[in-house]
Amino acid sequence: MKAVVAACDIKSNALNAEIGYWSSQAHRGVMTNALVAMCDMAAGAGFVALFARTKTGNVRSEAVLKRAGFQRSHGRTDDRECFIRTLKAEEPNKSPEPTTMAVTPRATPRIPK
Repeated sequence: MKAVVAACDIKSNALNAEIGYWSSQAHRGVMTNALVAMCDMAAGAGFVALFARTKTGNVRSEAVLKRAGFQRSHGRTDDRECFIRTLKAEEPNKSPEPTTMAVTPRATPRIPK
């Protein structure tokens, strides 16, 4: 049986865009690598920074963001914590295209330690 185990997307084509992600509890361990891969693709597409919001107290999601290079921002909205990652865009004057990537455990790249 084939199934989607995780999803990750960039929510606009603004140079500073929100990134979102979801992962099945049955397939833990794929999201950090997926997020890192999306950040690399976003930099290549011309994005300058990505931000993410998590529900306050969602320590697993916060840990994924921290491992993927995001830092807690001073901003906070309602019951959400904000995180941001600055990217080194390859073409800073290019308007980025929206990006989506589906990840399966076998296709997940490794993060060097």
